[in-house]
Amino acid sequence: MGMDLDYIREFVVLSKTLNFSKAAEILHMSQPTLSRHLICLEEEVGTSLILRTKRTVKLTEAGKAFLDKAIEIVAQYDSSIKAVKQIDVAHKRKLGLGLLYYQKEFFLEKIEMFKLKYPDVILNFVAGTPNELLKEVFDGNIDVCATMHVDFKNSDLLKFVDLYTEPLIVMVSLKHALSKQKSIQISDLANEIFVSVDDDFYRGYFEYIRGLCRTNGVHIANPILVPNYEMMLLTAQAGAGIAILTTNMKRHLTNCAVLEIENDNFAIARCLAYRSNNTNTVTQLFLSLFP
Repeated sequence: MGMDLDYIREFVVLSKTLNFSKAAEILHMSQPTLSRHLICLEEEVGTSLILRTKRTVKLTEAGKAFLDKAIEIVAQYDSSIKAVKQIDVAHKRKLGLGLLYYQKEFFLEKIEMFKLKYPDVILNFVAGTPNELLKEVFDGNIDVCATMHVDFKNSDLLKFVDLYTEPLIVMVSLKHALSKQKSIQISDLANEIFVSVDDDFYRGYFEYIRGLCRTNGVHIANPILVPNYEMMLLTAQAGAGIAILTTNMKRHLTNCAVLEIENDNFAIARCLAYRSNNTNTVTQLFLSLFP
């Protein structure tokens, strides 16, 4: 019969405390059980390891010699288990997925489908702003991120899977001349000051909007570029300019007027982006859910 590792571990704890009551408490067991296990260990070793009197508990000479080896055995076992678990985790299939803060709901059903189909895959989620997620993809920290299909520096290093096309809307202050209208022509924006997020927040977004407007005969001059969505909304609410937003953002808007644009081409594609040199086979399994 081989030695029980748990008994050896218990002996190490007892040797450090030299108190059956404290050792039993640490080990979450009763004192009689601890005493019984010690007797079994001593029988296996063939000698007494602990000398116990009414007042004291101390190690025998054999116990002192055994303790050094016992500590080594327990440490080596724990180290081996940790190493095996790390290898197991390293070899498990993983997928890093980045989601925009306001778009998580759209992916919930697909994510649940993926988890049911590939239960062995570990999913690691990252939430963030567009640029934060794109940086994570470029740096190789995640495999795929949700974004919008626009061109920007180094976007040619990515591949895009378009999901759907989302109409764009116009946000104006309640005091704006167009605020009473439900929809407008793009030409109605010809003399407006445009407010948009800058490239530090969302690379390529404003240039995409500028290009759409130019295609429809509206040239944007002297735009107000701000560092985030909140500033863009506040600036438009204050009447300093108008903002072009995705329809998805409409539910977050207050104290403003929202106008639809009477042009089906005034829209933007929602998509998934991943590096062209991504070698994670799980990436394609996830993308296959979006035909």
